[in-house]
Amino acid sequence: MARGNKLTLKQEMFVQSLLAGNTKRKAYEDAGYSMNMDEIKTDIAAQKVFNNPKVQLRYNNLINEHKEKAMWGRERAFKELLELISDSKKDGNYNGRLGAIKELNSLDDLYPKEKKEVDLKVSSSDVFSKLKGALKDG
Repeated sequence: MARGNKLTLKQEMFVQSLLAGNTKRKAYEDAGYSMNMDEIKTDIAAQKVFNNPKVQLRYNNLINEHKEKAMWGRERAFKELLELISDSKKDGNYNGRLGAIKELNSLDDLYPKEKKEVDLKVSSSDVFSKLKGALKDG
């Protein structure tokens, strides 16, 4: 990053918190900015930090780096799986070939993700008793 685009420590911490998946409000608080405001004022202040051109540049650069790394990993996995299929054809290893084809299909989202049904019927007394137990153990 060029010297003129250098962030303050708080700005860098704000960006890192956003990249960790936090909201702007949480990132603002994590970075150590004033917490003596109500939520609306905090949200406005956090948006101002986010709109800072230096913060935007840093945030976008890091997002693009992560995208490139993710694509490189996916592309490499794709290439290696294709090589595995080719090798298994030569060796007559049909199980290895089938496994590689299945993995390629999942990489390409050819098959829908498995759905799991979850029973959400839980009484509040069950939740509170589990919380109490967890607090006693912790």
